[in-house]
Amino acid sequence: MKVDEVENLLRHYRHDWMNQLQLVYGYATMDKMELVKEKLQHIIAVSREESKLMSLKAPRFSLWVVQFHEHYNQFHMTYHVDSSLDLSAFDQSLVHSLNQFMSHLKQHVNEMNLYDIEMSVIKGDSPKITLDVSGDLNEVECLKSEVQQIQFVKDIEITDRQMLISLLLK
Repeated sequence: MKVDEVENLLRHYRHDWMNQLQLVYGYATMDKMELVKEKLQHIIAVSREESKLMSLKAPRFSLWVVQFHEHYNQFHMTYHVDSSLDLSAFDQSLVHSLNQFMSHLKQHVNEMNLYDIEMSVIKGDSPKITLDVSGDLNEVECLKSEVQQIQFVKDIEITDRQMLISLLLK
């Protein structure tokens, strides 16, 4: 990663952090302590997930997730990570597969719509990643066919409003 990319990432992080603090401050100045507590609980929960993400021993994957919103502004991704996983053996190939997935997905969405992606990193016999995409999808059979060719893809369920894929890391 180049210095200017690191600087841009830090700038983005700082901007997001300041937005969160300004919301908490705004709620506090309006004496809306329940909203302050809710927002702080949300910030803590997101920080815990990010900490678990960073402990996966997969720096490229962690960076891909952290930079996701910067690269894919039409998509909002939340994630949940099971603790104590070691994804180091899959780091580079996993990022490659996720980039392929997003490339295909972008071709099958409406450019004026926003989409939600919920990602789960699950511990099992073999680590598994699920991606649940919500929003209007175009040419779903073509999208399914394209995504099935991606490394690690195990299962796909798809409708014109939702797509659930499972990546099995073996």
